[in-house]
Amino acid sequence: MTQGVRSVCIAGVIGTAPVSAGVRHPSASMRRLCIIMVFAAVCAECQPSDRGLQAAVVPGTNLFPVIPPVADADPSIRHPVSVRVPNVMRVVRRGDSLTISFPSLQTTNLMVGYKMVTGITIEERVYRDGVAQPRGMSIQDGLIFESTTNVFALGREGIPQAGKQFTFERQITMFETDLPSQHMWSPQSGRHYRVLWTRTFKEMIR
Repeated sequence: MTQGVRSVCIAGVIGTAPVSAGVRHPSASMRRLCIIMVFAAVCAECQPSDRGLQAAVVPGTNLFPVIPPVADADPSIRHPVSVRVPNVMRVVRRGDSLTISFPSLQTTNLMVGYKMVTGITIEERVYRDGVAQPRGMSIQDGLIFESTTNVFALGREGIPQAGKQFTFERQITMFETDLPSQHMWSPQSGRHYRVLWTRTFKEMIR
């Protein structure tokens, strides 16, 4: 139970004494004692049974553990890793939809550091009149690039309406870092973050 819930429980106890004529109410010291006893009982039930988990949880949140950097990661010791990377982006416009796919992948070797954590980021942008408009970014751990097909509706989610000329851009980056993947992962915050491979694909849409 979070600290906020505990506060609600205490407030509930404080507000339960009805006010009515002719009824003798307990003294202030007795009310304080009751509140303390109820609070102690609630807190006892709220304590996590796993002491290790309790220590790993972020203080004040009790939601997501903070995973520290890999202590023995060494980017100076490197080994080859075979990966498949995209080399062609296909953009097809049909009516009011836009289909983006990567039909062709090629195999290459990347040099990865000892015990380094790897991942892939994909960033999308739309250019209109030379001005970049970011659409968003996705991130995953590992170096397996999934060649999926995305279909976007024109005029929605940052894609210009039909009849408008624009450039669609997708930048794919493979990286390594000493910071393991976790909630709100920011691999660039790792001390040994390094880009292993990156390529930007652009296509003019008319």
